[in-house]
Amino acid sequence: MVRHLLVTGAPGVGKSTLVSAVVDGLRARHDLRALAGGFVTEEVRGPRGRTGFDVMTLAGERGVLARVARGDQGGPFVGKYAVDVPSFERVALPALTIRPGIKLMVVDEIGKMEVFSGKFCRAVEAAMDGGPLVLGVVPLPGRRPVVLAEALKAREDVDVFCLTRQNRDEAVSRLCSRIADQLDEMLAE
Repeated sequence: MVRHLLVTGAPGVGKSTLVSAVVDGLRARHDLRALAGGFVTEEVRGPRGRTGFDVMTLAGERGVLARVARGDQGGPFVGKYAVDVPSFERVALPALTIRPGIKLMVVDEIGKMEVFSGKFCRAVEAAMDGGPLVLGVVPLPGRRPVVLAEALKAREDVDVFCLTRQNRDEAVSRLCSRIADQLDEMLAE
């Protein structure tokens, strides 16, 4: 039985925007404070463009995921970005904890930056094995695919939705309805 939904697509197509819009649409039908956990990723922009990424929990807590690297910054890097693993874990890990009543877990994203945290990888796998519906974002496989993302996409209980510029206008209502229906079924059990 398909239980989880992973959204993929080209960089910049709107995967995180889609997930945020779906979460907003679900809030109109359900009290997500009691039913959902997880986080979305947001771009941080400055006067010269994108300067990094933050994670924002569904409860509103914010933490740094990555920033444009300066010469004195250590830590793991993805392109020009230095990943702040301790900040990411401090915010994301509690948000991914499966609590009683949690029916939906939002994970935006399961990508190159996030998988620097082994604790995050284990939390995602636990969420997918533990009962809630997972709505996640995964990158398209590139030269160096994200091993965890590829393994999750191959699971029998996962449906992968490829977001494109052509289908993104109808994708919000389609995915929102689908997930809301699954939540209704879970709540009726």
